[in-house]
Amino acid sequence: MGNIAIRYTLDEYSWEIPMGGGSLDIDILESAKRELKEETGIMAKSWVNILRIHTSNSATDEEGFVYVARDLTFGETEFEDTEDLKIKKLPLKEAVRLVMESEITDSLSIAGLLKTKILIDEGKL
Repeated sequence: MGNIAIRYTLDEYSWEIPMGGGSLDIDILESAKRELKEETGIMAKSWVNILRIHTSNSATDEEGFVYVARDLTFGETEFEDTEDLKIKKLPLKEAVRLVMESEITDSLSIAGLLKTKILIDEGKL
C-alpha cells in the first residue's frame, strides 16, 4: 500500500509508504497505527518493527521507524485537512520495481520496502 503526496520541499508528488510523525511523548507504534488508519483506512492486529533509520543524518536528527502491519482490516480513511493523498495498492514486487526505477525516491519508503523484501525472501517475515 502506498500513497502519493505533494511535498512542498520538492514541489512535486512523491510515492511513499504510509507514514507520519508523532509527538515524542507518544509511543512510536501508536503513532504508526494512527497514521496507517488515517492515510489508508487500514487497521492491523499485529505489527513487526523491522527498521530504525536516520533519514539524512548530515542535515537532520530525524529518526524513522518502519513496521510491517499484518492481519489487516480495511475501513475508511481519515485524511487530515492539509493532506492531499492518492492511495495505490500494489504487490511488494511492483513497489520494489518502482524503487529500482527511481519512481519511489523517499528514503524511508525505499529502505522499508527493500528490507521487507529481503526479510520475506529470507523467510524472516
